[in-house]
Amino acid sequence: MSQRQKAKAAKADRASFFLVKPATALTRKGRSPTKDGGDTRSEEEPPPSPEKWMDEFVKAHNSLADKLQEIDSTLHDQALKRADMEDRSRHNNLRIRGIPESVLNPALHNYLLDMFQALTPETHPDQLIIDWAHRLRRPKHLPNSTARDVIVRVHFYHAREVVRALPRPKNLYGLVGGNPTVPQKPDTSHDHIALTRDCIPLGLPGKAINSLLGRTACCGLIVSGQGEIQKLGPRGN
Repeated sequence: MSQRQKAKAAKADRASFFLVKPATALTRKGRSPTKDGGDTRSEEEPPPSPEKWMDEFVKAHNSLADKLQEIDSTLHDQALKRADMEDRSRHNNLRIRGIPESVLNPALHNYLLDMFQALTPETHPDQLIIDWAHRLRRPKHLPNSTARDVIVRVHFYHAREVVRALPRPKNLYGLVGGNPTVPQKPDTSHDHIALTRDCIPLGLPGKAINSLLGRTACCGLIVSGQGEIQKLGPRGN
């Protein structure tokens, strides 16, 4: 055999090797070659059925829905606690009505100290401490000729109760300007006011509610009716 024939034979052997290689050594893992050149899935699992896939999807959806409901409930409870804490922080506040607009904010502190001292002459001046005082914004229904209310934070709770318990004279002991009065209603948050407004129909005649014992943003209304004390929800439910 000549050298040219030997070279052609070696080239044919190399070509046949690469043609056979994909069917033997280059087959994918988990598949075995067959006689016709194909392969079979010997170790792979069959694909999941649509029913099984939908079942897993529904379970995941229900789990997320339950967690979302828990988060909503937690946020609602936190909002009620925040409103209750806000109302509790207002316990030492007084809402004073009738102070003329000519008394500006820098002069409110001294004006209120003189007024409280005139209301409670037996109280020591050291007990009459005012943390801050400011005017509220004018409501839409309030005419411009009416003075805006003033919110006062009294440092000591007992001093605030002494002021609130006193009767209100027509002329506040000769104080110059205006006719200030201290309403009996405590300073409360807007949520608390909305709660009270929604529960007004419960106290109308024929509702079998003798008295409203208390209002809180957290536990709703505590009422007395038909010899029993009942607690209603935040919206009178």
